[in-house]
Amino acid sequence: MEFRVDKSNWTPVKLGDVFTKREENDRENAKNKFDRFLKGGHMDSESLHIRRWGSQKNGEEINPTFYKIFRKGQILFQTRRPYLRKTVFASFDGICGEKTLTLEPIEEFILPQFMPFLFHSESFYAHTSGSMIGSTNPHCRWRDVANYEFLLPPKEQQVQIASLLWAMDDVIEKELKMLNIFEIYKKANYKKIYSSSINRIKLGNSKIINIISSGIDNFENTKEYISTKCVENYKIIQIEELIEYDDRPSRANMQPVPSSVWFAKMKDTMKVIKPTQREIEKNIFSTGFCGLKVNTDKVNIDYVFHYLLSDQFNAIKDSRAIGTTQLAVNNQIISTIPIPLPNLNLQNEVSIKLNRILFSIEQLKLKLSSSKSLQKSLINQVF
Repeated sequence: MEFRVDKSNWTPVKLGDVFTKREENDRENAKNKFDRFLKGGHMDSESLHIRRWGSQKNGEEINPTFYKIFRKGQILFQTRRPYLRKTVFASFDGICGEKTLTLEPIEEFILPQFMPFLFHSESFYAHTSGSMIGSTNPHCRWRDVANYEFLLPPKEQQVQIASLLWAMDDVIEKELKMLNIFEIYKKANYKKIYSSSINRIKLGNSKIINIISSGIDNFENTKEYISTKCVENYKIIQIEELIEYDDRPSRANMQPVPSSVWFAKMKDTMKVIKPTQREIEKNIFSTGFCGLKVNTDKVNIDYVFHYLLSDQFNAIKDSRAIGTTQLAVNNQIISTIPIPLPNLNLQNEVSIKLNRILFSIEQLKLKLSSSKSLQKSLINQVF
């Protein structure tokens, strides 16, 4: 989308000319005055909204370097690793770390509702990332942030642009809320279905499910090697490399086959693949995956696919992981993990329902991605 605007009467300014850095520090009493505190980890990249925080009342300990007070309406910019793009618009009073800038607009020049989006522009993050100092703890300084130059529109245009950007932001927030509702709904269904103790069988039951052994068929030309880092949730998002049979990594040794579903064996990792025909023909998987060959006369493969995505399965998998450096489950452990298995008709009904939920989530993610791209485009055209 091309957002055309006449910038001929916009004024070149430096950020330090139109913003004030507030330093409200209270080393002795800040933690006694405010319950909530904000770490960098509480901030979401490229979002102005604070969705979580630390709470002393909940028993969370506050870092000794957290004595800077921030106020509702201020911009909080995380100067540590600015390339992470963490800047928020404070919606309450609280405490933050010494490396977080607490900024306010000088309202003679800039309207409060216009200012926040400036801090999520590509040009701002390019400037601050390019101004970093330090190797072990890279950060930028206020004087470098203050030197950021941009074109400032007249106030009447600030009102119009702010209205448009906040409307777009509202769309994104509503889509995020709807996505969260569907994710909760999905988890509730998984819990209801896969917490059942009725007719639980083990994944090593060879009449129902077979664990696929390592080893691949000889192939000509090249194939795509898929390591665990190539998978995000339940989608292959990239390939590790193109490989030849005689010159392949030692871990490139798992053969995808029809009616199979795969999951990453590492602890605290939820990555599942139900390979398409194209992926069966073109891919070789890493030994970091376990493959389950499903007897589709007795089991709906989608039912198994969703089980591997469930918190119920992953809690069991993680609790049984072994190892020294990288905790994971092996085939022997996997063979003992139970799966509740109702009759095939009920499996089919459940799978249809869960597929619909997952499809709705995917559609919402696409809409959200499109909305975020549009917002980003608008911000970058203004700033």
